[in-house]
Amino acid sequence: MAPTYSPQLLLRGELDKDGDVHIPISVGFNVLVYVLEGSLKTSGGQLFTKDMGVYNIDGDAIQLNATANTRYIVLSGEPLNEPVAQYGPFVMSDQTQLMQAVRDSQIGKMGILIEEFD
Repeated sequence: MAPTYSPQLLLRGELDKDGDVHIPISVGFNVLVYVLEGSLKTSGGQLFTKDMGVYNIDGDAIQLNATANTRYIVLSGEPLNEPVAQYGPFVMSDQTQLMQAVRDSQIGKMGILIEEFD
C-alpha cells in the first residue's frame, strides 16, 4: 500500500525591516524557519542569519516580524512519528533506506539543484 501524504508548506520569502507576515499553518503541523539573511522575531525568540527555529504550532499560523531586511525559508508538515536514521544531509526511517539514499545520490539519481539568490 502506498503511503498517504498530508499537505505541507514550502515558502521562500522576503521582508523589509519592520515588516511582518502572518503565515497560515495546518493545525498539528511542525514548522521550521530558516533565516537566509537578516533577522526575524518569532513567538520563540529572535533568529539571525543562518539560524533555524523549529516550532510545534498549537494554533493555525506563525507570525514573523523582520528586525532587518530579511530573506527566509519556512517549511511545514505533519509529524511522521517514525524512527529516524541520519547520515550527513540524509534523513530516512531506517539504515537500509539511508544506504539506498546515499547510493542514489552518488550515482546522480537525485538530480542537480542550481539556485541563485539575488
